[in-house]
Amino acid sequence: IPFAQNNTSYTATGLQPGTSYFLRIASYDVNPLSTTFDVCIRDTVPDPPSNDECVSALSITVSPGIICTSSVSGTVAGATPSGVASSCPSGGNFDDDVWFSFTATTATHEITLTDISGPTQDLDVQVNSGSCGALSQVICHRDPSPSDSTGFEVTGLAPGNTYHIRVASFPTGLQSTTFDICVRTLIPPCTLVVTNTNNTGPGSLRNAIECSEPGDTIRFAAAVNGQTITIDTPKIVVAHDLVLEADFSDHITLSNSDISHTNVLICIQGNLIINGLRMIGLSSESMVWTIETGGSLELFDSEIEQATVDR
Repeated sequence: IPFAQNNTSYTATGLQPGTSYFLRIASYDVNPLSTTFDVCIRDTVPDPPSNDECVSALSITVSPGIICTSSVSGTVAGATPSGVASSCPSGGNFDDDVWFSFTATTATHEITLTDISGPTQDLDVQVNSGSCGALSQVICHRDPSPSDSTGFEVTGLAPGNTYHIRVASFPTGLQSTTFDICVRTLIPPCTLVVTNTNNTGPGSLRNAIECSEPGDTIRFAAAVNGQTITIDTPKIVVAHDLVLEADFSDHITLSNSDISHTNVLICIQGNLIINGLRMIGLSSESMVWTIETGGSLELFDSEIEQATVDR
């Protein structure tokens, strides 16, 4: 290999670790020379990333909605194999894997890889339950394109449990691909039946109102009869015409989490009709309704007690 003054390095590929190699250096001038030089052999592979092993996985904060608000950047450059078994449909070559972790907040999350860049953009993504050293595969997915930013769903998760994500390039051999990874939360399915007393989420009063369309009727399941629905900030906004309807012998109590603090619970901007409901506040300060310009409140066979209604 000829070395000129402006070409003083060479990358040797295809070497086998543990094998001895010999360098033979000579001038290519026919006349004897007294040239001196220094020889250095250096490792061209970068140091492993900080999350090269499961025990040092980078934590991903779960985004509360479909918009990724807490992406984490990653790379497989310099990564080494972890030796964890996989059963990926694509086969999977986890010889340069890196690790991430997240704590599930719902039973279903979506994992996305975006801004994929490098010599290969084929990545395998394995999601595991359990702890490092005793992992169990939940799902394995191949992300074949940098434009595939829609992600993939992971179901059957236990809220509160920590899961480990393993990412590696699909081709055999070391790669230097970079990417951003995000765990996001899908929008809860819409239902117009209030089935629980939660402040948010499927079956809550807030979710039903947010999911509703103008003219819809929201009903209450028998399970919430006589229960207290605690509404924390932000306030619930009724932005269009809506009907709340039930046929209870008992009542529903509405309150915020701090009954000593005056807080608007429900802001009415459309025509809200309440039929067959008794809504009682823990105090007139803890259940405040506001009716804005253009909004109205109509009660039929209903009562609102210990509440403040402002226009």
